[in-house]
Amino acid sequence: MSERPRHFNNLKSIIVTRMLLSFGRSELGRYETRTSCAIRPDKFSELIVHLCLYRTDVAACHRYPNADEAYLALDLYAGHTLELQQARRLKLLGAGLREYWALDFLDQSLTTFRGTTRSKYRTGDRISPESFPDVEIEVELSGKLMHMA
Repeated sequence: MSERPRHFNNLKSIIVTRMLLSFGRSELGRYETRTSCAIRPDKFSELIVHLCLYRTDVAACHRYPNADEAYLALDLYAGHTLELQQARRLKLLGAGLREYWALDFLDQSLTTFRGTTRSKYRTGDRISPESFPDVEIEVELSGKLMHMA
């Protein structure tokens, strides 16, 4: 396991807040957003992701979404093993999650997983959730800190 940046938790909070604001501007009742969201890949377990976009009818029920009720899950990593990252991703996608984004602080990249397609993004790239192609997020990397605008 690689060493995390010194202020990982602060950086994580900044990134999640910026993404939440970016997604929130385009929400308009089409989806709900939640930070520290527990997604249920099956009826016996929950995986906490840093940010989640999910169906509005689930929010009306005042519960966390099942994997097949979420449009997108985002996790932030810094020094986590590839095995851990892969296990989380495969469990969620295998349970019906449409799209998984992994922000890697050490690699300074955003990797998306949509079905069997994997794409990597860096500074200046623009990305949209597959379910909402009109919602565009700009990836911006600055030194050791990754920003989402």
